[in-house]
Amino acid sequence: SATLHATVGTGVLTPITFPQLDDSYSPVQSLGFSFNFFGTNYSSCVISQNGFISFNLSNAGLFSPWNITQAIPGNPNCLNSALGFYADIYPGFATSPGTIESATLGTAPYRKYIVNFCDCPMFSCTTLKASFQIILYETTNEVEVHIGNAPNCPTWNAGAGIEGVHDATGTIAFWVAGRNYP
Repeated sequence: SATLHATVGTGVLTPITFPQLDDSYSPVQSLGFSFNFFGTNYSSCVISQNGFISFNLSNAGLFSPWNITQAIPGNPNCLNSALGFYADIYPGFATSPGTIESATLGTAPYRKYIVNFCDCPMFSCTTLKASFQIILYETTNEVEVHIGNAPNCPTWNAGAGIEGVHDATGTIAFWVAGRNYP
């Protein structure tokens, strides 16, 4: 047996406000530190309601494509992105909405930017709920994904989903085995 001691962080998760109830990018979000992604430093990002962090700030407030018909690398819908669970997620479903929140935690030079997707309904299968977390680490520039639940909605978008990272040119990507299109 062992005695465990928890340390509670001081960061506060802040709900992210989206311009639409479905399929949109957030306004620009500050990471609170510089993060190097495929050789480029970023201090901000946008969050897609469809399960990923994008470093394409020009997407802020715009439509985020949900239809997955192509694998990474090469999928133009998710260039320059960390894909936690890229799928057609519907967090704004009126009768049972999910939440998307973010926070920057820790002390420099080892802070982390965290985005939580909590109990977010799947589009067309709204009783199925996705819960996962994407973490970006300062200094080490690592992307970490924790998936509590990533349900498959086979009756919509062929149940497609992608977990991985994709560069800005669409030529380099890394994905979790078995979690790329199709």
